[in-house]
Amino acid sequence: MALDNDQSANPYFKTNATSVIMPLSRLVPREAPDPQRLKNAHRRMAAARQGSFAKRKPIGVWALGDGKFKKE
Repeated sequence: MALDNDQSANPYFKTNATSVIMPLSRLVPREAPDPQRLKNAHRRMAAARQGSFAKRKPIGVWALGDGKFKKE
């Protein structure tokens, strides 16, 4: 589903004209999760939602041709 440029549509990410919301199940992990990085991401996401930390820029992905995507 494409988004418009309404920044309130997503509390964590900035959006642009080509932004698309997709289920996490369609993303292929690049590497095993790092517990410290995951903890940091959760902290930053909570702060972005509250407005005390900047939203993240959109994540660029490559289509793998099988309905799955990998982060650029």
